[in-house]
Amino acid sequence: MSIITVVKNSENLLEETIQSVLSQTYSNIEYIIIDGASTDRTIDVIRQYDGKIHHWMSEPDSGISEAFNKGICLSKGEWINFLNAGDVFWQRDTVERVSQCFDRGLILTGFAQFGKK
Repeated sequence: MSIITVVKNSENLLEETIQSVLSQTYSNIEYIIIDGASTDRTIDVIRQYDGKIHHWMSEPDSGISEAFNKGICLSKGEWINFLNAGDVFWQRDTVERVSQCFDRGLILTGFAQFGKK
């Protein structure tokens, strides 16, 4: 499974997203981060996890759709999940639980829940 995070100038949000992906109990995750040439410390945050992120790039793009497409082109997973900067998985076993549906050929979609901390 490939998890793609797109980001631009979200240094304060990105680390929680990265940690959410890296803490998943499902072991077969390819993690890709596409940065739209951030001008804040976003790249510094990404570099802290350099050895745990399978691929990342930082370059200008024309918006979130182009960033999504860059991530898709880099992904090698049979399944793709987009988890944008500032988003997190509900639990550490979320991907593992969803993976149980992979072999059934189901199309899965989810609903976001927004809340204040």
